[in-house]
Amino acid sequence: MHILFEKDWNTTAKKIVALIKRQRRDDIDIEKPFETMPLEPDKSGYIDYLCAQYIVFGNPDDFAETPVGSVNVAIAEMHPSTQAEEPHFVIEASPIRLKWVM
Repeated sequence: MHILFEKDWNTTAKKIVALIKRQRRDDIDIEKPFETMPLEPDKSGYIDYLCAQYIVFGNPDDFAETPVGSVNVAIAEMHPSTQAEEPHFVIEASPIRLKWVM
């Protein structure tokens, strides 16, 4: 399994946003995920995220699961209630590994 490191996140995040736009979806704010699933920071000061989830407004029928570098972007099978009334779905990007900063 390849894990995305912090130095690659900015580039990968931009590619995820471009993927959503290419599939004729609304823009997403990659800096504001709907849900994250972090694990505990490790001894080297990094934190692994099982995934980061984002709400995408529109119909998911033609959304294709897509790798973006070492990160897989797919429709989330489980997520908290979005409470959104408009047609939408939730995508998740995984795996992600970032430096823990306080």
